[in-house]
Amino acid sequence: MDLTSGKGINAEKRTRRITETEASNIATLGAHVLEYETRFAPSKKIWQKRGPRSTAGAARMVIERVYSDQLGHPVTEIAEDDFAHATSTYKRACSRLG
Repeated sequence: MDLTSGKGINAEKRTRRITETEASNIATLGAHVLEYETRFAPSKKIWQKRGPRSTAGAARMVIERVYSDQLGHPVTEIAEDDFAHATSTYKRACSRLG
């Protein structure tokens, strides 16, 4: 901040504070997945828990497996290429028979 240039020092502080707050409020991919699960679990079977001891629905488990590298990143920072790379390079842990 430059006091001698005649700029509004309080306006500059306010602008900086707002951008820092907005940056900290960006949700991660993992947070969005949890939000979808809580919203759709009552009405969509794929989002419901898989059994009595399970803590996650089938959809959440698959998304977490495929996009495990991106779950902790803010959604606005994940590029389309990252999603494409994750889906194209994903290999199933075990193959289904039959």
